Amino acid sequence: MSWYPGSDIIGREQILKVHMRKVPISDDVKPNLIARGTPGFSGADPANSH
Repeated sequence: MSWYPGSDIIGREQILKVHMRKVPISDDVKPNLIARGTPGFSGADPANSH
């Protein structure tokens, strides 16, 4: 078994931006704030939380 520590804040923000392109999002949604609030999450975690 291997362990992956998750993405850093920059990686999470980039992953969020990719997923946010697919859905209508208000202009006041800030991917960098969401990324800061999701430490330890992988890129799949926020994508699967809708």
